Amino acid sequence: MKGKINKKEKKKLRYMTKDKQLTIEEIEKIDINKYNEISRFSVKNKNKRTALKGKAYLKKLILRKQKKEDIQNKKSLNIPIEKKIPRSIDQLALFDESKINNENENFLLSEKYIDEFSDYFKNNKEPNIIITSIKRPSKNTILFMKELTLTFPHIFYEPRLDHSLDFLFKNAIQNDFSTFILIEEGIDKHPKYMFISTLPNGPTSKYSLTNIMYAHKKNADIEITTLPPEVYITNFNTFIGERIKRQLHTLVPFTPNYKGQKVVVFYNQRDFIFFRHFKYNFVDKKKCSLYEIGPGFTLQLLSLKDGLINDKEKMYEFILRPDMKVNRKKMYL
Repeated sequence: MKGKINKKEKKKLRYMTKDKQLTIEEIEKIDINKYNEISRFSVKNKNKRTALKGKAYLKKLILRKQKKEDIQNKKSLNIPIEKKIPRSIDQLALFDESKINNENENFLLSEKYIDEFSDYFKNNKEPNIIITSIKRPSKNTILFMKELTLTFPHIFYEPRLDHSLDFLFKNAIQNDFSTFILIEEGIDKHPKYMFISTLPNGPTSKYSLTNIMYAHKKNADIEITTLPPEVYITNFNTFIGERIKRQLHTLVPFTPNYKGQKVVVFYNQRDFIFFRHFKYNFVDKKKCSLYEIGPGFTLQLLSLKDGLINDKEKMYEFILRPDMKVNRKKMYL
């Protein structure tokens, strides 16, 4: 009695057909793309379909063998081999028409002197920030806001109580606050959205908050000072990205205090802004140790509009629509 044939052995037998006795010249004429497009709808006969796919499989084997032989020949003759650069989303990124280049860079420089953040950069204006939340926030939201007050100097936490946004904005403008931050939470009682409004006339940016790491969970016995930190903001390549970069820069004093040995990082990668807070110590003149002290979180820009949060008639500069997330190579910041 003959033993039963396994599924793996059946697959091997499919390619052990007369097609495998083709000459190399005949196999080289095979178009791989043509046979890769074969489906059960184009060729309904299963035996014919497997035979046609077997031809493409044979050609792939020969091409791989030829490629290995070429590499071995080049190595024996000491010919340098070209290394292929791995394909990644960052290298294949497609920026929109507002990408900064040599042609529009001069226009962008002229725009910087007349935008809403020019007082901060030209006059070295100290930031004065107020942060609040929704009514009746959870413990996690209050803890997150208090950790931000330790990270950024000149941030003052204002309990929301039963006050309206109109009252809070009016009070903040009268007291010469430069930025208004609002934290909203989700169903899970954790911070979910962050609004940053530049006073008194905007703009307002809305972000989604994810991957929150609280500072008290780091278990690091490191002394945290309230001195102004150094700021590192990078990888913003479009006009919208440049406006977001300048707004985030206004959260930190223009001149840092190096005695505090703190660094705040806003790193944009694939339109996700990663925030980290570090403490560094000099081991010697050449080496430096770096410790993450938190908090840390990830921001994704949802919208950017002129005016404040409660200004409903203002125009939007940017809105992240669902159809804009289809192509992962498309970047907007």
